[in-house]
Amino acid sequence: MSKELTPTEVVRLLCALKGVYTFKELEGYLGISSQVLWRYTKYLNTPEKPTAKEIMLKIEKERLIQKALSRVIELNRYGYIEAWKINKNINLPNLFSYLICRRIKSEGINPIIPISIDAIPLATILSDWLKIPIYLAYPKAYLTMDRWRSVEYLRKGCDYMERIYLPRGIFKRNDKVLLLDLILSNPNIVDAVCSIIESEDAKPWGIITAIALGEEWIEEINRPLEKHAIIIVQEKRGRLVLKFNI
Repeated sequence: MSKELTPTEVVRLLCALKGVYTFKELEGYLGISSQVLWRYTKYLNTPEKPTAKEIMLKIEKERLIQKALSRVIELNRYGYIEAWKINKNINLPNLFSYLICRRIKSEGINPIIPISIDAIPLATILSDWLKIPIYLAYPKAYLTMDRWRSVEYLRKGCDYMERIYLPRGIFKRNDKVLLLDLILSNPNIVDAVCSIIESEDAKPWGIITAIALGEEWIEEINRPLEKHAIIIVQEKRGRLVLKFNI
C-alpha cells in the first residue's frame, strides 16, 4: 500500500488507534484538536487529502501503531498470549490488517486462508482492506461442503495425526493464496494447507502471522513460502519484540 492513503482509509486507521489512545493523547501526537478527531472518528467529517497525508506522516513519525501494539499485547503468567484478548477488540486486528495491507496490496494476492480459528477475525478484516475473499479450512468434512480435499498432518508436540479440509473448486488456476494466522505455533499445518492449494493448481504465496512464538517455525515450512514468511510481533526469550519487517 502506498503511503498515500485515501482520506477514508486514514480515518479508518484513526478509529483503530482511538481504541488504544485517548483523544487527548492523539491530539498531542497529531496536533489536531480532540473535537476534530472526534468528528473524524464518527465519520461526521473526512479530512481533505493534504490533511489526511499530514495525519499519516505524523502517525508514522510518532510510531503510533507500534506503540499501540506494545501497550496491549503481552504474555500472561504462563508465557502465552491470550488470543481472545486481541480478538475482542476490533481495533487490534484493524491495526494488524493495515500493516499487512501496506506490505502486500500490490502483490495481487487472492484469496486469504486463515489457518486457525483465532485468525478468522483478522482474516475477515484484512479481506475488507484488500477487497478479496477468504476461505476457511475445516477440521472435519462438514456436510456444508459438497466436495472437498483433505490432508493429514502431525500437530506439533502431539503423537497423533490430524486432518484439515478445504472445499474443492474455490481456487482459480494460478491464484496467489495468502495463509494467515494470529498466533502461529504449529507450522505443520502450513505445509498441509499448501499441499491442498497446490493440488487445486493454485499457488501458496506466503504465510503471515501477526504474532509468532519463536522464529524456528520459518525453518520448518516449505522453501517456496520462506521468502514471504512475515512476522509482525515475535516472542523472544519471554519478551515480545515488534519486528515490523513488512
